[in-house]
Amino acid sequence: MRNCVIALVLIGAAFAIQPISSICPITRADEMPPAAETDEQKAQALEAETITQLRLLSALYLREGVPDKALECLEKICALRPDNIDALNDLIYLALHVQNYKAAEGAAQKLSAGKPDERNTLLALAACWYGLSNEQYRGFLEKADASEPAGNPYMDSAAYFEQFGMTELVYAELQKELDLPPSAPKNSVEARMAAMRKTAFYLSDEGKYAEATLMYGRLLAEMEQAGLDASGEYNDVAAQMNYCEARQYEHDGEPDEARQKYETAVRLSPDNVDAQGHLYVLLKKQGKADDAKRVFEAAEAPLLARTADETDDNAMNSLAWFYAVTSEKIDAGIKLAQKAVASRPEEPAFLDTLAELYCTEPISRGGTGSLKAAVKYERIAVAIPKRENVPYYMRQQAKMIATFTVYYVRPHPERVP
Repeated sequence: MRNCVIALVLIGAAFAIQPISSICPITRADEMPPAAETDEQKAQALEAETITQLRLLSALYLREGVPDKALECLEKICALRPDNIDALNDLIYLALHVQNYKAAEGAAQKLSAGKPDERNTLLALAACWYGLSNEQYRGFLEKADASEPAGNPYMDSAAYFEQFGMTELVYAELQKELDLPPSAPKNSVEARMAAMRKTAFYLSDEGKYAEATLMYGRLLAEMEQAGLDASGEYNDVAAQMNYCEARQYEHDGEPDEARQKYETAVRLSPDNVDAQGHLYVLLKKQGKADDAKRVFEAAEAPLLARTADETDDNAMNSLAWFYAVTSEKIDAGIKLAQKAVASRPEEPAFLDTLAELYCTEPISRGGTGSLKAAVKYERIAVAIPKRENVPYYMRQQAKMIATFTVYYVRPHPERVP
């Protein structure tokens, strides 16, 4: 208390020696207080604050896996600012993302009224009409591909449709790139290789392993011609090709050939968790317990070492995914995935890993307790806007819901959470 009293005394002394003008200053004309806001200014400020809050609320709904509510927020913004290009583009993007094609089409038509030949507007209209199963999408797509983007038109279009999970259109645009004659002005080795890699990836993701193998082989030949056959990227592609061959051999009932291909994939790319995991499962099925144990420990050990650093979210996710693929140590995998998600709650890959583990848990134990959590986290993963691999997350969500329905609510599918 003593220090407070001294401070008050000093403050009082300071005021005693100040000139009156500094205590009660005389206001000059150029120092007049600002005029009170007009009603129009107040309304504009309120509108801006409302829009800010709606944007924040939309983002929150997305994080919570409620994209329809997020879309309603953007629709309200467009109602407040019907001619704002950014607001309309945001609405189109989210509407396409949640597959509300009518809402997207309405906003795209408004944009088209002002700039009918703008490339992104043409792509948006193509996506809307495609989503509505209307053949008019072809005309808009042809116009868009005939335009001149900064990069390659077909790769640019494929990337646009990819973010909305429109796999058929993605394949079609990538094939247009691959069909370009070598002398075409827009043709380039880099673009062709990117198209091959993307096509092979999605074919593999869909379980079309024989077709994916052929495309990876074509890519490897292209890389050899470009002098990339000594690069780490070349090894990664070769590993993916061997992995796809292994999966196809398994499907065809040829486990020995599958094992050889898995082992080659792991040798070429030691960090290929999927190849390691499926090799373990194959060996276990064949009754080769010692070999399976060796493969499991070889894959697990380096990831365990990395997870000692609790800030390495990617290592935690990789190890958790390995446990999901192998259906081993599910509890440990869930804990790792939960940590990764807690650290980066808007990372779809982490959410997907956690969902996969929750989906695997009841199947491996004969129960259903975690399937609601699996559906919940996969829905959040799908709801978060992303640029790549969107069809994968959509398939994962469909799998989670189907599993939940079969194991828990088969008589009442309307109860799916």
